[in-house]
Amino acid sequence: MKILVTFFLTLWSMTALANSASIEGLWLAENKSTQIEISQTESGQWQGVVTSAPLKPELEGKQLLSAIVEVPDGYEGKVYAIRKAKHYDAEIKPVDNTLQIEVTAGFFSKTMIWTRIE
Repeated sequence: MKILVTFFLTLWSMTALANSASIEGLWLAENKSTQIEISQTESGQWQGVVTSAPLKPELEGKQLLSAIVEVPDGYEGKVYAIRKAKHYDAEIKPVDNTLQIEVTAGFFSKTMIWTRIE
């Protein structure tokens, strides 16, 4: 019985770890030139700040992701839309070496794919 319980606990913990891939690191936005560094804040939430934007240097240092928290199937938080100068709700799912960021605004949604650099 102990062996069976140990086996199921081990299997469960491996599944939980596999589903909780970290979003920390350096990411390349869909435009293939803007780089965003995602890091964890002191409060335990995550944020994403533009570290390099050759096409729009004025974006460097701008926080694009904020209030990101881990949920059972990924992460949730806010994404800043530069053109609209507004924050929108977002669901963030790490898949292999990419982030699938689904931004919702009213009845509309858009999915962006960012690629891991580091």
